[in-house]
Amino acid sequence: MSNKVLEILNRFSIVEKVPTKLLGIEWKAQEAKQTDILFYHLKDKSESSINLMKERLNESSYGIVIYNSDTDLNVPAGHNLSEADLQKVKIELLDELYPLPDKKYIAITGTNGKTTTVDIVSQLSVQMELNCLTVGTLGARINGVEVANFSLTSPDFIDLRKTIHRFKDKFDICALEASSHALGQGRLGNLRFDAVGWTSFSQDHLDYHKTMEDYFCAKKSLLNFSDSNFIVSSKSKELKARLGESGTEFKLAKHPEQAFFKSEFNQINLEVALGCLERSGFDTTSLNLKELTPPPGRFNTIVDGDNVFIIDFAHTPDALENICKEVKKAFSDKSIVCVFGCGGNRDSSKRPLMGKAASSYCDYVIITTDNPRFENPDSIIEDIIPGVTADYKKITDRKEAISYAFNNFKNSAVILAGKGHEPYIDVKGEKKPFSDEGTLKELIGRR
Repeated sequence: MSNKVLEILNRFSIVEKVPTKLLGIEWKAQEAKQTDILFYHLKDKSESSINLMKERLNESSYGIVIYNSDTDLNVPAGHNLSEADLQKVKIELLDELYPLPDKKYIAITGTNGKTTTVDIVSQLSVQMELNCLTVGTLGARINGVEVANFSLTSPDFIDLRKTIHRFKDKFDICALEASSHALGQGRLGNLRFDAVGWTSFSQDHLDYHKTMEDYFCAKKSLLNFSDSNFIVSSKSKELKARLGESGTEFKLAKHPEQAFFKSEFNQINLEVALGCLERSGFDTTSLNLKELTPPPGRFNTIVDGDNVFIIDFAHTPDALENICKEVKKAFSDKSIVCVFGCGGNRDSSKRPLMGKAASSYCDYVIITTDNPRFENPDSIIEDIIPGVTADYKKITDRKEAISYAFNNFKNSAVILAGKGHEPYIDVKGEKKPFSDEGTLKELIGRR
């Protein structure tokens, strides 16, 4: 253990029962080692939360544990601090044990488009012969190759710092997705960004933020992590108007012609990505935008005979309406079919809005399951149906829903929405293996 680590601990009155070797930091009790400083966050001061903490710590192998409490809870090698002091000591220790490398840092927020935008940043970085670390829904990736996965859009700040430090010699630019949850929960810590971008804003996460204003303010707080204004697309007029002087427009004179960029929302993502790179000091004028490809699960197309299948992560009303609108525009000679559902234990008010969004541009919709979690899948579907105005069919099993769409429609563009790249369906806490793309390819292979 360095003298600096001991000095930091002493400054916060953590002086007793300190092992001689403290080499790392952890926030998951089950993964802590005897040489780790474990940070444990108590959800509340209830007896059940305290008992759960003690139970988890009894099964852990940490060196010392620092937890948020005004009182000593008599935990072995435990040290209680106020929430504010806990955050301060955590950042100081992270700075000592996992110092931030001097690189370029870009953060992207937005209801939809974060993953695509950071992926575009990565692809353009490679064209500039630079290496890019991206962190977000697709995990941690270097130049598009996964190197770690956290199952969260924005990982805990400890995991984020350790990941950045671990790969410090492997990247020149770090582009990450900044979710509203991460911003509200302090998961960006003390990071500073050379550029921040905002792709879109529409209803989502009201189960957490309660109001659209709270949701907007959570996203806008990303400005606290940068000396830059938000980069927004020239096409995002409403967002720019709401941001006022906090937003700077970026406009691309001519967009690439490949199918992926025929949709306005991907033109927006491209402008935000280019704007953030330019704000970070890079010249993007000579980049070949025609070489850009979609990230996994974002407007991925598979052709089968006279049918085309589009796999997309769209899981908000705005995203679903956009994908359906663009598919109808791109495949105007085909009937449009959409297979989708809504996640459980999330904002239930958006469910009928999802039904309305799909109905606006589709000839037929198939309502199915999408990560029901601890809710009844059929109850979720019943919440969607009041918003549906197109012809529809309810098929609870997602594999059967995709099979029905595959076997019953000809000369159609079939949108498989909501799961995108995800290789599972979350049912009662268990992530059961499942893939929209895998299911579709299996059906094609049986012909």
